[in-house]
Amino acid sequence: MFSLLPLAYLLIHVATGNRQTVINTLASPRTLGLLWNSAFLVIAVTGFAILIGVGLAWLTERTDLPGRSVWRIVGALPLAMPSYVAAYAWISTTSLEGAWGSVLVLTGSTFPYVYLSSAAALRGAGGTLEEVSGSLGRGRWTTFARVTWPTVRPGAAAGALLVATYALSDFGSVALMRFDVFTRAVFMSYRASFDRLPAAVLACVLVAMTLLITVAEMRTRSKAASLGSAQGPKRPPPPLPLGAWRWPAVGAVVLVLVVSLGYPVAVVVGWLVRDLATGLPAELPLVIGQTVLVCAIAAACATVTALPLGIYAARSRSRLARTLQHVVYFAHGLPGLVVALAMVFFGIRYARAIYQEIPLLVITYVLLLLPAAMGAIRGAVVVSSPRIEDAARSLGAGTGLVLRRVTLPLALPGISAGFVLVMLSAMKELPATLLLRPAGFETLATRLWLHTEELAYAEAAPYALGLVLVAILPAVMLVRVSLPKVKDAATSRRAGMWRGSRPTKSTQDLSSD
Repeated sequence: MFSLLPLAYLLIHVATGNRQTVINTLASPRTLGLLWNSAFLVIAVTGFAILIGVGLAWLTERTDLPGRSVWRIVGALPLAMPSYVAAYAWISTTSLEGAWGSVLVLTGSTFPYVYLSSAAALRGAGGTLEEVSGSLGRGRWTTFARVTWPTVRPGAAAGALLVATYALSDFGSVALMRFDVFTRAVFMSYRASFDRLPAAVLACVLVAMTLLITVAEMRTRSKAASLGSAQGPKRPPPPLPLGAWRWPAVGAVVLVLVVSLGYPVAVVVGWLVRDLATGLPAELPLVIGQTVLVCAIAAACATVTALPLGIYAARSRSRLARTLQHVVYFAHGLPGLVVALAMVFFGIRYARAIYQEIPLLVITYVLLLLPAAMGAIRGAVVVSSPRIEDAARSLGAGTGLVLRRVTLPLALPGISAGFVLVMLSAMKELPATLLLRPAGFETLATRLWLHTEELAYAEAAPYALGLVLVAILPAVMLVRVSLPKVKDAATSRRAGMWRGSRPTKSTQDLSSD
C-alpha cells in the first residue's frame, strides 16, 4: 500500500486546502484548455503509434521485407531515445513546436510499445489461420482484416494504452515544445508560486484522466493474457511476397526510423562536433557516473522489492494477490510529475532528513517503476509449471531451499529483464529528478534540461548524446528479451521443425503479466 502514498497525500493536501482556491482552479478557462490539449495529445499520439507500430510489426513478421531480421531490432531502438532529447533536437534546428511538434516527438518515442506487443502477438499466434484464409480464396486485405487484426488487436491495444499513459504523463518534450498540457502547467504552477495548492489541484485532474487509462490498460492486460493462454500449436507462416511494394515498404520503415531516431542523433552529433573546439565538459564523466549509479541503485531496490511480490502474484490466485497487482499497477499509472510533487510535499512535512537527498530520490524511482520489475518477474514465474516446486517439496526440500534452488532460477530471466527495464526508465525520468535531486547532484537528464532551457544547444549536446549512448545498451537487451530470435518458415521446413519446435515465451505474455 506504500505505492499509494503519493496519491493519498496529494488528495489530503487538496481536501484540506482553501476550498475557494480549489474551485477557482477547477473552473478556470485555462483548466478547460489544458483538458482539451491533453486529450488531443493522447488521441493523436496513440492513433499514429498504432498505425506505425502495427504496420511495422506486420511487415517484419508476415512479409518478405528485405532485411527484416535487422528491422526487428532497429525498429525498437527508439525506446533508447528520451522524448525530451528528440524535442531538443527538433527545436534546436527547426521552427517545429506546439501541438504537432509534440505529437511528432512523442509518436517517435512511443510507437515501439505498440510494435513490440503486436510483433509478439503475431509470433505467438503462428500463421495457420492466415494460410487457411488464403487457401479459401480471400485476398491479403480481407485476411488481414478478418484474421490477422483480431489476432494482433489485444497486443496492440495493450501497447496503445501504454502509449496513451506515456503521452498524458510526459513533461520534458511538451515543455520544450511549449505546448500547454497538464504536466507543463503543474510544473510551472509549482515553480511560480509559494502557494502549491493550484499545482496539487491540477495534478489531481491529471490523476483522474490517468485513472481512466489505467483501468482500461488492466482490463486489456487480462483479456490479452486469457487469449494468449488459449492458443494452440504455433508455427511460423511463409512470408507474404510484397512484390513491387518491397522497396516502398523499406522506404517507409527507413523514414519512420530517421524521424524518430536518426535525425535526433544526427542533430546531437552535429551540435557536439560544432562545439568540439572548446572540448567536452570536464564534469561529463562525473555526471555519467552519477546517472548510472543512482539508476542502478533504484533498479536494484525495485527488483528486490518486486521479487516476492512477483512470485506471490504468479503462484497465488487469491483476492489479495489480485488486489496487490491492481494497487501496484495503478501507482505505475500515476504521472511521474504527480508522484514527484507528492513526494516533495511529503518530504517537506514528514521526511525533512532525506528531503532532496539520494534516498528520497531512489524511493521515488521505486514507486514509479516497481510495476515494471514486478510484471517481468511474474511473467517469468507464471510460465513455469508449479509442479516443479511441488516435486521438490515432495522430496523433502523446505520452503527456503525450494525458493533458492527452484523458484529463483525460474525467475532469473524476469529478474534480469525487470532490472534492465527499471534502469532504462530511471535514466530517462526527468520531472522526479528535477524536483527531488540533492543540491549540486546532476544527471544527464537534468544537465540536458538546464542547458536547453537556456537555449544553450551546443552545451547540451554532450549530455544528450551521453544519455542516448548510456540508454541504448539496456534498450538492446530489452529488445532481445522481448523478441527472441525465431526461424523463418523456409528454414523451419528445411529443418523439419514444423511440429517438433517448442514455442518460446513471447513479449505478449510478459507484458500482459
